[in-house]
Amino acid sequence: CHMRFTACLLYVLLKHAAREKGDGGGLDTLGQLLLAGTYAVNDPAGFAESTRLKILELQEADGSWKPGGQLPRLNRGEPEGTELTTMWAAFALSGRKDAKSAGGVDRALGYLKKAKPGETSEWQAVRLLVAKALGGPDEVGTFQQQLLGLQNADGGWSWRKGGPSDAFATGQALYALSVAG
Repeated sequence: CHMRFTACLLYVLLKHAAREKGDGGGLDTLGQLLLAGTYAVNDPAGFAESTRLKILELQEADGSWKPGGQLPRLNRGEPEGTELTTMWAAFALSGRKDAKSAGGVDRALGYLKKAKPGETSEWQAVRLLVAKALGGPDEVGTFQQQLLGLQNADGGWSWRKGGPSDAFATGQALYALSVAG
């Protein structure tokens, strides 16, 4: 029953992504499911491989991935949404050793080099994760300090600079900091 649900979910997500004419529809969810690694051991439907290929297919010529799913509705500018989607996709592909994934990640890193820091703590947290997975120690230290600089006096993080602390933003920040060491 669980395997049937998984296959059904994958089918729906891939159909949604294809129907959106390559605008990233479903990409946010696809990247997060690939990162979760839930299906890496028992992968009867080829989930990880088909998800990886769909993510690569949706990459833009400039190396970015356009936001779809939830990100455009979360009160952030288009550049930050695109940068976040690009970071999540590159992070999801970072553990893959094949040439196609490596090429996609390299193009994404080229795109991200031009990015200015975003307004949300999520941007800082995901940029730290990407630096840890794909950058050098100096880059990790820089993004670690930037994220720590956003911590509120009460010990938490807010979703947007200067806002009140919230559990989700704090959880993202703590996760990224723990992964970064």
